[in-house]
Amino acid sequence: MENRREMTAEGDNVAPEIAPETQAARLLRPFRARLYFAAFLVDGVSIGYALLVSAHARVLLKATPAQLGYLGTVATAVYALGCFWGGALSDRKGSLHLLRACLLSLTFGLFPGTMLLARIFPDSLAPFYLTSAVHGLSLSVFWPPIMREVSVLSPGESLWRSLGAFNVSWAAGFSAGTFGGPALYEHVGLDKTLLIWTGLGLAALLAVAIRFPRMRGGTSTENAGEEPTDEKRRYLHLAWIANFCTSFGMGGINYLFAYVAERLGFGPTEWGLILFMKEAGRFAGFALFGHFAGWHYSLPWLLGMQALGGGALVLTAFTDSALLLMALFFVFGVYGGLSYYSSLYYGLNLRSDEGKKSAIHEGILAAGLCVGPLACGLAGDQFPAWPGVILALAGTIVLAGIAAEGVLIVARGRGRGGAS
Repeated sequence: MENRREMTAEGDNVAPEIAPETQAARLLRPFRARLYFAAFLVDGVSIGYALLVSAHARVLLKATPAQLGYLGTVATAVYALGCFWGGALSDRKGSLHLLRACLLSLTFGLFPGTMLLARIFPDSLAPFYLTSAVHGLSLSVFWPPIMREVSVLSPGESLWRSLGAFNVSWAAGFSAGTFGGPALYEHVGLDKTLLIWTGLGLAALLAVAIRFPRMRGGTSTENAGEEPTDEKRRYLHLAWIANFCTSFGMGGINYLFAYVAERLGFGPTEWGLILFMKEAGRFAGFALFGHFAGWHYSLPWLLGMQALGGGALVLTAFTDSALLLMALFFVFGVYGGLSYYSSLYYGLNLRSDEGKKSAIHEGILAAGLCVGPLACGLAGDQFPAWPGVILALAGTIVLAGIAAEGVLIVARGRGRGGAS
């Protein structure tokens, strides 16, 4: 079964043929909405599960910063490796089978399995390394395929607007799970929270289980993508660097903030609310950048927002005020929305091998999420008197990304100069 659409080669002077595609886009809205709903639920239970495990490991098992970092590294290392396989497979076999496989794994494997292992080994952290690996592998066959499927189901519309709705959906789920995971753990415990996640996973499975249309024929020139050029590829590579650095910071915060917050005197519900503001900022960024095109292929936007977001994250290392932490995390989250959006949009906007490029995007993101918890956890172990070192390192890497991007800009400029 071939899921890919054939792209038309006509120019912009085919206005009479655009109207039918616009009608097709309207007919496909319910199918895209189901994908958005699934993304909302999966990201909610995904980050909720990660923070739930982190809270359990710190509160009950007294995990060190390095051990918390290892949990994140295991999950995201498996995810990073699996993304390349999942993305390529979605181009060859179609996306929906992979989405269903992921949701079956989460709903009937990961969540019940975690409950069982936690009961069998109540005083051991080892089972959570295994479940973290399963978590990463399951998600690696969800995100590249669903990004590709959203792209495929968007005829006659601007791609960046479709991605905007998709990003807002998963960011809303991420925000809910960021607060819900720690808060539910504190109030109802591990087992009952996992039962809730199981129910939500089943709802997501039902959303993608019902038949989707097979896309055939042409698509309008509006979202047929752009021809790859050196300039477009340069922005894509810059966005990949920014996305890696942002993911480094996000990963370090998500897996280590349970430790930082405990040292600052915050309980799980309180630190879940603080992290919620980071995701609320990213949600706001997606909502803004999904309706405003001025950031497209703009160096001032990318580098300026990166400096603002990285600076805000560094400042979080020097305060124990919950309100100030919320405000600074919100600023970092808005920048995180831009860096993620840029990496995904610049890749899919060059219309070929969408699954492969979304896999590269997710693989780079996962690489940052993998290295971030490891490095931040080791830093926390080395400087136990200053828990803020974890946040300082995360912010410094985001700022260092600006220097790396500057090197790439200069190198590409010299290359063009030599070629001329």
